[in-house]
Formats: sequence, structure tokens, C-alpha cells
Amino acid sequence: MGANMMTKAARESRIEYIRDMLRELHKISESDRFGILPYFISMAIIEADHTYRFELIKKDVNGPTGVGYRADFHAPY
Repeated sequence: MGANMMTKAARESRIEYIRDMLRELHKISESDRFGILPYFISMAIIEADHTYRFELIKKDVNGPTGVGYRADFHAPY
């Protein structure tokens, strides 16, 4: 199934799953002191959080028509 064919709910669910798995991987890599790996995973978590927030904002701003989005939105970190 292509990204264009996937529902917004499915996209949100997938990014939420990815974000949760990254958090678990971060815990493991940090507790086992795997060098710089926890840092890279934390960067991926930030990107996943941003993507998740963007999907939520896009859904809220688009309304039922799905037209447009707020290009000026920047997620606070």
C-alpha cells in the first residue's frame, strides 16, 4: 500500500509505533552504553516526534476535506 493510499489514522498509528520502538531501543542502548548509538537513536526519536505532531496538526488543520496544511508550524523541542 502506497503512502498516498494509506489513511491518516494508519499513518499516525505507524509513526506512533516507530516512535515507541525507538524509545525502547534508546533505553537498551543507553543502559548497555553502546557508545554514540543512544545519541543517534535520540535524534531519530526527535524526528519521529516531529513527524507525529505534524500528522496531528495536518489532520486538525485540514479538516474533512484534507486540503492544505500549516506550513508555518514548527514543533517545539
